[in-house]
Order: sequence, then C-alpha cells, then structure tokens
Amino acid sequence: MRKYERFQLVSQWDCHVVHVGDGEFTALVLRPDGQGGRRRDHARMPTRLIRQQDRDLLAEGAPFYYCIGRFFSKGQSASGSVVWFRRLVESREPIEDAIRRGEAWMGRLGWEE
Repeated sequence: MRKYERFQLVSQWDCHVVHVGDGEFTALVLRPDGQGGRRRDHARMPTRLIRQQDRDLLAEGAPFYYCIGRFFSKGQSASGSVVWFRRLVESREPIEDAIRRGEAWMGRLGWEE
C-alpha cells in the first residue's frame, strides 16, 4: 500500500472475518442500505488492503472496519479503501451472559442465523 499524508473517510462498514484464504479473506459486511438501515453481505477482500500494523490480527471472527474514502498526498487525491482491524478489550463478563445478551439483541434487530 502506498504512503499518503491523510485519509478522508466517506463511509465505514462494520465487518468480521469469516474465512482466511491465500492472499484474500471473506467477511460478513454490514453496510448502509440507502434507507437508513443496514444490509448484510458477504465480500471477498484482498489482504493487501490490511494496514501493515494490523496484519497479525487477520483471523476468523476478527472484527474490522472497511473504510472507504480518499487518500491525499502532495496536493493529489485518489479514491481508495483500507481495512482497519478493531482491538477489543477482554470482558470480565461470563461468556454465557454475553451470548444471551447477544441473542436478545439479534431478536430485537430481526436477525436470524
């Protein structure tokens, strides 16, 4: 990935890794649907989009943001995107409680597995 002075964010999608392959990975993506909601999709992404400092975080289940925008350097701009892995703090909550809370939220949001 080229080095740029700054990145202007246009859209950010919540994602998590579903499968890691050779030079690419598959992710579940939650993206705006254009009507104020979010749409669930699967997407294949090249590993070259991952920031160098995040490469060790690529694993199944890893949460990340897919950031879409413009890169700026020396007065020039270019459209582009970057994968930015989230670093989560370990919870002290028992896993069973977290699973129950997650299932309750899924029901409220109308998500089905």
